[in-house]
Amino acid sequence: MKKSHAEWIAKFSSFKTWQKKGVRAPHKPLLTLLLLRRSMDEINPEVRFGEVSEQLGRLLKEFGPRRRSYHPEFPFWHLQNEGFWTVLSPFEFERKKPGSSPTSAALQKDGVYGEVSSELWQALKSDPYLISLLADTILHQFWPGTLHESIRNAIGLPGMATSQTVKRKRDPEFRVNVLRAYRSTCVICGLDGRLGGIPLGIDAGHIKWHSCNGPDSTKNGLALCSFHHVALDAGAITLNDKMRIIVSVDLTGGRRIEDVIYKYEGREIMLPQPGFDQPELEYLQWHRKEVFRSPGRLLPHEGNIMKAAESEPTGY
Repeated sequence: MKKSHAEWIAKFSSFKTWQKKGVRAPHKPLLTLLLLRRSMDEINPEVRFGEVSEQLGRLLKEFGPRRRSYHPEFPFWHLQNEGFWTVLSPFEFERKKPGSSPTSAALQKDGVYGEVSSELWQALKSDPYLISLLADTILHQFWPGTLHESIRNAIGLPGMATSQTVKRKRDPEFRVNVLRAYRSTCVICGLDGRLGGIPLGIDAGHIKWHSCNGPDSTKNGLALCSFHHVALDAGAITLNDKMRIIVSVDLTGGRRIEDVIYKYEGREIMLPQPGFDQPELEYLQWHRKEVFRSPGRLLPHEGNIMKAAESEPTGY
Protein backbone atom coordinates (compact mmCIF):
# COMPACT_ATOMS: atom_id res chain seq x y z
CA MET A 1 0.00 0.00 0.00
CA LYS A 2 1.27 3.46 -0.91
CA LYS A 3 2.56 5.44 2.10
CA SER A 4 0.81 8.68 3.02
CA HIS A 5 2.63 11.95 3.59
CA ALA A 6 2.23 11.47 7.34
CA GLU A 7 3.83 8.00 7.18
CA TRP A 8 6.85 9.27 5.21
CA ILE A 9 7.25 12.23 7.56
CA ALA A 10 7.15 9.90 10.58
CA LYS A 11 9.87 7.75 9.03
CA PHE A 12 12.09 10.74 8.30
CA SER A 13 11.55 12.11 11.80
CA SER A 14 13.41 9.24 13.44
CA PHE A 15 16.91 9.45 11.95
CA LYS A 16 19.46 7.44 13.91
CA THR A 17 22.51 9.68 13.97
CA TRP A 18 25.74 9.01 15.82
CA GLN A 19 25.40 10.05 19.47
CA LYS A 20 28.16 10.93 21.92
CA LYS A 21 28.05 13.66 24.56
CA GLY A 22 26.07 16.11 22.45
CA VAL A 23 28.35 15.89 19.40
CA ARG A 24 26.57 16.96 16.22
CA ALA A 25 26.59 14.43 13.38
CA PRO A 26 24.59 15.85 10.43
CA HIS A 27 26.24 13.50 7.90
CA LYS A 28 23.24 11.31 7.08
CA PRO A 29 20.74 14.20 7.08
CA LEU A 30 22.89 16.16 4.61
CA LEU A 31 23.28 13.17 2.30
CA THR A 32 19.51 12.60 2.43
CA LEU A 33 18.88 16.23 1.48
CA LEU A 34 21.20 15.74 -1.50
CA LEU A 35 19.27 12.63 -2.52
CA LEU A 36 15.98 14.52 -2.27
CA ARG A 37 17.44 17.18 -4.56
CA ARG A 38 18.66 14.56 -7.07
CA SER A 39 15.17 13.11 -7.28
CA MET A 40 14.03 16.40 -8.82
CA ASP A 41 16.25 15.88 -11.89
CA GLU A 42 17.50 12.31 -12.15
CA ILE A 43 15.57 9.40 -13.64
CA ASN A 44 17.73 6.68 -12.11
CA PRO A 45 17.83 6.17 -8.30
CA GLU A 46 21.41 4.86 -8.49
CA VAL A 47 24.12 7.17 -7.11
CA ARG A 48 27.89 6.71 -7.36
CA PHE A 49 29.90 7.88 -4.36
CA GLY A 50 31.99 10.16 -6.56
CA GLU A 51 28.84 11.98 -7.69
CA VAL A 52 28.05 13.26 -4.21
CA SER A 53 31.26 13.02 -2.17
CA GLU A 54 32.71 16.42 -3.08
CA GLN A 55 29.48 18.34 -2.53
CA LEU A 56 28.73 16.41 0.65
CA GLY A 57 32.20 17.23 1.96
CA ARG A 58 31.60 20.95 1.31
CA LEU A 59 28.23 20.80 3.07
CA LEU A 60 29.77 19.08 6.10
CA LYS A 61 32.34 21.88 6.34
CA GLU A 62 29.73 24.61 6.02
CA PHE A 63 26.83 23.21 8.04
CA GLY A 64 28.46 20.64 10.33
CA PRO A 65 30.77 21.14 13.30
CA ARG A 66 34.38 22.12 12.60
CA ARG A 67 36.67 19.10 12.41
CA ARG A 68 40.24 18.42 11.31
CA SER A 69 38.90 16.13 8.55
CA TYR A 70 35.56 15.28 6.97
CA HIS A 71 34.30 11.85 5.94
CA PRO A 72 31.50 11.73 3.35
CA GLU A 73 32.08 7.97 3.07
CA PHE A 74 30.51 7.46 6.53
CA PRO A 75 26.97 8.60 5.65
CA PHE A 76 27.15 6.98 2.21
CA TRP A 77 27.55 3.64 3.99
CA HIS A 78 25.63 4.14 7.24
CA LEU A 79 22.53 5.67 5.65
CA GLN A 80 21.58 2.04 5.00
CA ASN A 81 20.42 1.92 8.63
CA GLU A 82 17.45 4.15 7.74
CA GLY A 83 15.79 1.55 5.53
CA PHE A 84 15.51 3.49 2.25
CA TRP A 85 19.10 3.27 0.98
CA THR A 86 21.28 0.35 -0.09
CA VAL A 87 24.94 0.22 -1.13
CA LEU A 88 25.72 -2.45 -3.71
CA SER A 89 29.10 -3.79 -4.78
CA PRO A 90 30.36 -6.66 -6.94
CA PHE A 91 33.24 -7.32 -4.53
CA GLU A 92 34.11 -7.46 -0.82
CA PHE A 93 34.82 -4.00 0.57
CA GLU A 94 38.22 -2.91 1.83
CA ARG A 95 38.00 -1.75 5.44
CA LYS A 96 40.51 -0.29 7.88
CA LYS A 97 39.34 -2.74 10.55
CA PRO A 98 36.64 -5.41 10.80
CA GLY A 99 33.15 -3.97 11.09
CA SER A 100 34.18 -0.43 10.11
CA SER A 101 32.87 1.54 7.17
CA PRO A 102 34.41 0.84 3.75
CA THR A 103 37.17 3.27 2.85
CA SER A 104 36.56 6.18 0.52
CA ALA A 105 38.77 4.51 -2.09
CA ALA A 106 36.69 1.31 -1.91
CA LEU A 107 33.46 3.25 -2.48
CA GLN A 108 34.99 4.98 -5.49
CA LYS A 109 35.60 1.72 -7.38
CA ASP A 110 33.70 0.79 -10.53
CA GLY A 111 30.52 -1.15 -9.93
CA VAL A 112 29.86 0.35 -6.48
CA TYR A 113 26.78 2.49 -6.08
CA GLY A 114 24.06 3.46 -3.63
CA GLU A 115 20.40 3.16 -4.47
CA VAL A 116 17.29 4.81 -3.07
CA SER A 117 14.53 2.25 -2.48
CA SER A 118 12.07 1.95 -5.34
CA GLU A 119 9.19 2.75 -2.98
CA LEU A 120 10.68 6.10 -1.90
CA TRP A 121 11.99 6.98 -5.36
CA GLN A 122 8.63 6.42 -6.99
CA ALA A 123 6.93 8.44 -4.27
CA LEU A 124 9.32 11.37 -4.80
CA LYS A 125 9.06 11.27 -8.59
CA SER A 126 5.27 11.16 -8.57
CA ASP A 127 4.79 13.72 -5.79
CA PRO A 128 7.24 16.68 -5.83
CA TYR A 129 5.45 18.18 -2.83
CA LEU A 130 6.76 15.25 -0.77
CA ILE A 131 10.32 16.48 -1.41
CA SER A 132 9.54 19.75 0.35
CA LEU A 133 7.81 18.01 3.23
CA LEU A 134 10.72 15.64 3.88
CA ALA A 135 13.34 18.36 3.44
CA ASP A 136 11.55 20.56 5.97
CA THR A 137 11.26 17.63 8.38
CA ILE A 138 15.02 17.00 8.24
CA LEU A 139 15.95 20.68 8.51
CA HIS A 140 13.80 21.16 11.63
CA GLN A 141 15.37 18.08 13.23
CA PHE A 142 18.99 19.10 12.85
CA TRP A 143 19.39 22.89 12.39
CA PRO A 144 17.87 26.08 13.80
CA GLY A 145 15.47 27.97 11.57
CA THR A 146 18.02 30.76 10.99
CA LEU A 147 20.06 28.36 8.81
CA HIS A 148 17.31 26.60 6.86
CA GLU A 149 17.27 28.96 3.89
CA SER A 150 21.08 28.85 3.58
CA ILE A 151 21.06 25.05 3.53
CA ARG A 152 18.22 24.94 0.99
CA ASN A 153 20.09 27.37 -1.26
CA ALA A 154 23.38 25.47 -0.98
CA ILE A 155 21.67 22.24 -2.08
CA GLY A 156 19.07 23.72 -4.42
CA LEU A 157 16.03 22.52 -2.53
CA PRO A 158 12.64 24.21 -2.76
CA GLY A 159 11.57 26.23 0.25
CA MET A 160 8.13 25.29 1.46
CA ALA A 161 7.48 25.27 5.20
CA THR A 162 4.27 23.44 6.01
CA SER A 163 2.06 22.70 8.96
CA GLN A 164 2.57 18.97 8.35
CA THR A 165 6.30 19.11 9.05
CA VAL A 166 7.19 17.43 12.34
CA LYS A 167 8.82 19.93 14.69
CA ARG A 168 9.99 19.43 18.23
CA LYS A 169 7.61 21.29 20.52
CA ARG A 170 8.87 24.49 22.08
CA ASP A 171 7.90 26.06 25.38
CA PRO A 172 5.99 29.26 24.49
CA GLU A 173 7.30 30.84 27.70
CA PHE A 174 10.93 30.56 26.52
CA ARG A 175 10.80 33.71 24.40
CA VAL A 176 8.84 35.60 27.04
CA ASN A 177 11.29 34.71 29.81
CA VAL A 178 14.45 35.36 27.80
CA LEU A 179 13.30 38.76 26.56
CA ARG A 180 12.22 39.67 30.10
CA ALA A 181 15.59 38.57 31.49
CA TYR A 182 17.47 40.83 29.07
CA ARG A 183 14.90 43.68 28.93
CA SER A 184 14.19 42.92 25.26
CA THR A 185 17.68 44.15 24.40
CA CYS A 186 20.32 42.46 22.25
CA VAL A 187 23.05 41.29 24.63
CA ILE A 188 25.72 42.14 22.03
CA CYS A 189 24.82 45.44 20.35
CA GLY A 190 22.16 46.81 22.69
CA LEU A 191 19.41 47.12 20.06
CA ASP A 192 16.14 47.62 21.94
CA GLY A 193 13.64 48.95 19.42
CA ARG A 194 9.93 48.61 20.17
CA LEU A 195 6.68 49.42 18.46
CA GLY A 196 4.40 50.08 21.37
CA GLY A 197 5.07 47.06 23.57
CA ILE A 198 6.32 44.82 20.71
CA PRO A 199 10.11 44.28 20.44
CA LEU A 200 11.38 44.94 16.90
CA GLY A 201 14.00 42.58 15.54
CA ILE A 202 14.82 41.02 18.92
CA ASP A 203 14.83 37.22 19.15
CA ALA A 204 15.21 34.71 21.95
CA GLY A 205 18.06 32.54 20.69
CA HIS A 206 19.14 29.13 21.97
CA ILE A 207 22.83 28.69 22.78
CA LYS A 208 22.63 24.91 22.49
CA TRP A 209 20.31 24.43 19.55
CA HIS A 210 16.74 23.41 20.20
CA SER A 211 17.16 20.84 17.39
CA CYS A 212 20.03 19.30 19.39
CA ASN A 213 17.95 18.99 22.57
CA GLY A 214 18.94 22.34 23.97
CA PRO A 215 16.40 23.18 26.71
CA ASP A 216 13.88 26.02 26.57
CA SER A 217 15.46 27.63 29.61
CA THR A 218 16.86 31.10 30.31
CA LYS A 219 20.12 29.29 31.15
CA ASN A 220 20.25 28.34 27.46
CA GLY A 221 18.88 31.59 26.03
CA LEU A 222 20.13 34.97 24.88
CA ALA A 223 18.23 38.01 23.66
CA LEU A 224 19.72 38.84 20.28
CA CYS A 225 18.94 41.14 17.39
CA SER A 226 18.12 39.25 14.21
CA PHE A 227 21.62 39.76 12.77
CA HIS A 228 23.52 38.58 15.85
CA HIS A 229 21.11 35.65 16.20
CA VAL A 230 22.09 34.45 12.71
CA ALA A 231 25.77 35.13 13.44
CA LEU A 232 25.61 32.99 16.60
CA ASP A 233 23.76 30.11 14.89
CA ALA A 234 26.08 30.19 11.88
CA GLY A 235 29.17 30.03 14.12
CA ALA A 236 30.58 33.44 13.19
CA ILE A 237 30.66 34.37 16.88
CA THR A 238 30.61 32.57 20.21
CA LEU A 239 31.23 33.30 23.89
CA ASN A 240 33.98 32.19 26.22
CA ASP A 241 33.29 31.13 29.80
CA LYS A 242 33.67 34.75 30.91
CA MET A 243 30.81 35.78 28.61
CA ARG A 244 33.16 37.62 26.26
CA ILE A 245 32.60 37.61 22.50
CA ILE A 246 34.91 35.59 20.26
CA VAL A 247 34.89 36.09 16.48
CA SER A 248 35.79 33.40 13.94
CA VAL A 249 38.92 33.98 11.86
CA ASP A 250 36.84 32.90 8.85
CA LEU A 251 34.48 35.85 9.09
CA THR A 252 35.10 38.36 6.31
CA GLY A 253 33.51 41.63 5.32
CA GLY A 254 34.03 45.34 4.99
CA ARG A 255 33.28 48.38 7.04
CA ARG A 256 29.79 47.30 8.06
CA ILE A 257 31.08 44.02 9.53
CA GLU A 258 33.57 46.10 11.50
CA ASP A 259 30.63 48.11 12.85
CA VAL A 260 28.30 45.21 13.68
CA ILE A 261 30.73 42.50 14.83
CA TYR A 262 34.44 43.32 15.10
CA LYS A 263 33.95 46.30 17.39
CA TYR A 264 32.26 44.03 19.96
CA GLU A 265 35.07 41.44 19.90
CA GLY A 266 36.42 40.73 23.37
CA ARG A 267 33.62 42.60 25.11
CA GLU A 268 31.45 41.02 27.77
CA ILE A 269 27.84 40.60 26.75
CA MET A 270 25.06 42.29 28.68
CA LEU A 271 24.14 39.97 31.53
CA PRO A 272 20.55 39.24 32.61
CA GLN A 273 18.90 41.41 35.20
CA PRO A 274 18.85 40.20 38.83
CA GLY A 275 16.58 37.25 39.47
CA PHE A 276 17.36 35.49 36.18
CA ASP A 277 19.96 32.80 35.49
CA GLN A 278 23.13 33.58 33.54
CA PRO A 279 24.00 31.36 30.54
CA GLU A 280 25.08 27.87 31.62
CA LEU A 281 28.75 27.13 30.88
CA GLU A 282 27.81 23.66 29.62
CA TYR A 283 25.81 25.20 26.77
CA LEU A 284 28.50 27.75 25.94
CA GLN A 285 31.07 24.98 25.72
CA TRP A 286 28.75 22.96 23.46
CA HIS A 287 28.37 25.93 21.13
CA ARG A 288 32.13 26.51 20.90
CA LYS A 289 32.72 22.87 20.05
CA GLU A 290 29.75 22.04 17.83
CA VAL A 291 28.82 25.31 16.09
CA PHE A 292 31.59 27.94 16.24
CA ARG A 293 33.78 28.15 13.12
CA SER A 294 37.02 27.89 15.04
CA PRO A 295 39.69 29.07 15.48
CA GLY A 296 38.85 32.40 17.00
CA ARG A 297 40.78 35.56 16.28
CA LEU A 298 43.62 36.61 18.54
CA LEU A 299 42.30 38.61 21.47
CA PRO A 300 44.70 40.66 23.62
CA HIS A 301 43.01 39.61 26.87
CA GLU A 302 43.00 35.91 25.85
CA GLY A 303 46.68 35.70 24.90
CA ASN A 304 46.18 32.96 22.33
CA ILE A 305 43.95 31.80 19.52
CA MET A 306 41.07 29.55 20.39
CA LYS A 307 41.86 26.20 18.78
CA ALA A 308 39.66 24.12 16.54
CA ALA A 309 37.92 21.15 18.14
CA GLU A 310 40.51 18.55 19.01
CA SER A 311 38.10 15.64 19.08
CA GLU A 312 37.86 13.61 15.90
CA PRO A 313 34.52 11.82 16.15
CA THR A 314 33.70 9.28 13.50
CA GLY A 315 30.03 10.15 13.65
CA TYR A 316 27.52 9.73 10.90
